[in-house]
Parts: sequence; structure tokens; C-alpha cells
Amino acid sequence: MLIQNHVFPIASDLITIGRQLDNDLVIGDSLVSRRHAQIEWQKGRFVLTDLGSTSGTLLNNKPVKNPVSLYSGDMILIANTPIMFVIDPQTHPLASNQTTEGF
Repeated sequence: MLIQNHVFPIASDLITIGRQLDNDLVIGDSLVSRRHAQIEWQKGRFVLTDLGSTSGTLLNNKPVKNPVSLYSGDMILIANTPIMFVIDPQTHPLASNQTTEGF
């Protein structure tokens, strides 16, 4: 993932995102919930879930209401923080072949 021109590698099957310091990806913005969202490896694909955040999560400018599949190049917006989701085919070869069909 690319966050403000920094690479954040996905090193586990579950990445939590939020303001609280025990998240895997901590975003220091008061509009970000303590536990805002998560990205999880499920059934051979990455899935983004909003965890009931106050300000919501956007994927490609659409609100995330239910778990949704992620594809390389997708743009996630957590409060005011844009995140580009990029799949490295060397570390996740199956995910790099994902199509844009729904989860």
C-alpha cells in the first residue's frame, strides 16, 4: 500500500487501520476512528471492511458499507488520508490476478 508516498507492506493476513496505537497502520487524524477499518486476506483475495467508523471509509470514491474486494490500483480514503492499494505479484501472486468482479 502507498500512504503519503510511503510504502506500507502487507505482512500478515489481517491489517487493522485506525487512530489507536495498537493498529498495524496508525493514522494520526482526529477524524479517524480508533479502530476504523481492516484489510484481510480471505479466500485468495484482499477484502476491505469498515469497522463501524464514525467518518466512514471510501473505496474509489464510494462508501464501504459491506466487505469489498480490493484490486491493485484501488484508492482507499480513511478520513483525510488517501491510501493506494497496490499488490506486489512477487509476494501475492494469486491476488495480482484478481479481476474487478465483486466479492
